[in-house]
Amino acid sequence: MLLGELCNKLVELEGLPISGAVLTIVGLDPMVSLTRLRWQRQSGRVVEEILLHGMTPAQDSSAPDSLHFTLPGTTYQIGWHAEHQAGFTVWERDYLAEVCVAMTAPLQVVVERNITRRLLQTYLGRRCADKVLSGAVRRGIGEGVEAVIWISDLRDFTALSETLPPDQIIMALNDCCARLVGAIQPFGGEVLKFMGDGLLAIFPLAAHGEAAACDAAIAAVRSAREGMTRLDAERLRLGCRNALAQQHQLADLFARQVAVQQRHQHEREHPDVDLRRPERR
Repeated sequence: MLLGELCNKLVELEGLPISGAVLTIVGLDPMVSLTRLRWQRQSGRVVEEILLHGMTPAQDSSAPDSLHFTLPGTTYQIGWHAEHQAGFTVWERDYLAEVCVAMTAPLQVVVERNITRRLLQTYLGRRCADKVLSGAVRRGIGEGVEAVIWISDLRDFTALSETLPPDQIIMALNDCCARLVGAIQPFGGEVLKFMGDGLLAIFPLAAHGEAAACDAAIAAVRSAREGMTRLDAERLRLGCRNALAQQHQLADLFARQVAVQQRHQHEREHPDVDLRRPERR
């Protein structure tokens, strides 16, 4: 939003011949290596491009009609593109250089705030991240949450870790967790913790009620199973023989969610009741 408003004002109020601008931000994120914001005069809109780690970014234009700056004291880069092939005049170049200096401080505040929020959401979860950012940082502060609980892990993971080299174990865990998180979050779930090959998540009841939370959790289970099945097909295509979908203990999770739905009233009357993992048969 900051980039779009700035570019529109530079064109409309200052009369600068800018056809487009690209702001590149390298952030701290386990998944995203950098973000590019592209503004086009023709549409007046800003489009966000996200590059994941391992992806090679396309080189931005270095033609005579483009002008590039690194914002002072940061790693952020901005490129301005002129309407004409002749590029910008000397005065226009100097003016845009001054604009970059002026925009650095407010941009840094916005970017670093977003980086902080993303990091907290990644390592603490959305709920805890929002609490911390709102000032709930004192030791001993807690919150009771009624929720459907998701607990899952890979069956016989010890045996699996003894048969695969370490790099393949890490890759398998990353792929597995990506499918699970990708199934949990779209249905309103929140991942609380990764525990080795296990995962703990919740589907809070407060948002839409008990029945909706249970339905969302069961829908996430189905989505996770489909994702794990597709993951196995991809692993087999790449020559991996270990089927992760068959090893993931989602049956226990399904039974646990049904139990939560049926016994919620009992739990409310007897808050100390503990739903243990069903016995395997």
